[in-house]
Amino acid sequence: MTDISAIHDIKVGRGRDTSGREPLDLKWAEFKMPLLYLLCLSALGLFFYPAFLGALIILLDRWRKDRTEFIMMLFLLIGEYGFVDKVVTGVFLWDFALVASVFLWFVYRKPFLVRKLFAILGVYTATIFILASMSIESMSIQILTIRTYLTVLCVIIPIIVFASPDFDINAFFRKVMVFALVICAFYVVDGIILCGNILVPRTTLWHGAGNSTFYDPIWRPLSFTIFRKYPPGLYFLMLAVYPMAKLYSVKLWQWILVFCALLFSLTFTVMSGILGAYLLMRVRLRYVVLSIFGAIVGLVALYYIDGLLPTTTKEYYQESALRIKSTVDQFFDLYNAVDDEDIAMFASGRVSQILPKFDMMEREGKMWTGIGFLHREKSKINRYIIENEYYTDLANNIEVATGIEVVPAQIIVNMGYIGLFVHTVVFFLMWYIIRRLRYAGYVLSVLLLNVWFGLMGFAGLISFAGLGILSISYGAVLACNYSDVWGKDKSRRRRVMSGFRPPIE
Repeated sequence: MTDISAIHDIKVGRGRDTSGREPLDLKWAEFKMPLLYLLCLSALGLFFYPAFLGALIILLDRWRKDRTEFIMMLFLLIGEYGFVDKVVTGVFLWDFALVASVFLWFVYRKPFLVRKLFAILGVYTATIFILASMSIESMSIQILTIRTYLTVLCVIIPIIVFASPDFDINAFFRKVMVFALVICAFYVVDGIILCGNILVPRTTLWHGAGNSTFYDPIWRPLSFTIFRKYPPGLYFLMLAVYPMAKLYSVKLWQWILVFCALLFSLTFTVMSGILGAYLLMRVRLRYVVLSIFGAIVGLVALYYIDGLLPTTTKEYYQESALRIKSTVDQFFDLYNAVDDEDIAMFASGRVSQILPKFDMMEREGKMWTGIGFLHREKSKINRYIIENEYYTDLANNIEVATGIEVVPAQIIVNMGYIGLFVHTVVFFLMWYIIRRLRYAGYVLSVLLLNVWFGLMGFAGLISFAGLGILSISYGAVLACNYSDVWGKDKSRRRRVMSGFRPPIE
């Protein structure tokens, strides 16, 4: 398999473990620019706008000196990964990337494999608009949601920027690990030391807490009470799992940093996705059973420990401190469910978002094509305004028939079963056409993690947060196979042109 063969690209030598993985020895010089840049983003996320000038200067410097760091920095700025978002900038910055991407797809001289990708994404785009045209909602409203699906077109940006015979995939992976570790360190500091939204300032706050700002921060420094940091910044770990499992021997302090960052997110989906993907790629087959047994023992221990800690009352359930016991208990509650209301409580109430919308679609015969790309604030069609009887908060139970945190269910609402089928096939084909390239398993790992996260409304393949990460991995894999992607295309053109030349006498 391609992802396993990637290990053989690294020679086992002095200072490397017996599995062929090299120790992840990172130098301080490798951290300087990423750390400085992320601190600028932190300040900008706290509404300290002069920091944008510092971020822009660093971006321009990286464009000239290090295109790999440039792409990572650019996507962290525009992708809403917990540092900067629309509330800070007033617009979605990824909108500019989407417009630029559409232009680049048509002007860039694409090699054969990229032309195949363009054809696949063209079919996907056409399908979206055809199904959207079947909705009674106006296209001017639907385009507001459609454009999030179309951010997959932004894959062309890293493809073009990375495209060079000098691209070094090992240097790329080292930089991924640097950014991932810095972000994890930010999560740890915010989660247990500053106890607030400071270094990763644009993560979700509830109960009307407002915005954490440079001059009025939301924090409880040195209180040492765990502050839940929602996980958008940790999406970047999707790029780090593969090199951690396949290429590097990660040191203990680095593992502690990653594990603590995941723990302070208190998001079981992200924790299980990252750690589960690592184990699946790393653990040998004969150790799988032992690993599963160990994981079960550890989970049971954490379950009972979590049961001894104080709980918090939520809308649908009692949330335990580490969110492990409360998550497991939801599966027991689902097993014992006796009616729709019990089922609606599953997955922190996410099923309650699904049931009334699917009921309405079934009544209207729209399960195959969907009801269109409705907008939660802009859509005003009375036919699609529903009263959700499963919500316990009666003040907010009138809503537009959209806004489901479970990505596959949201796709069905927007495009029906046909749309979900096309969506699945398109992303499968995105991997399939590069399956024979070195490190193709890297793209597959990011794809599957996005699918897993999307089941609970995190990242996913219908938002730039997930598609941006996928785009970076895709561009890196194509670039590290430069001779196969661009070189063969040049050879093909030479052979075709030679057929039009007169024979040499």
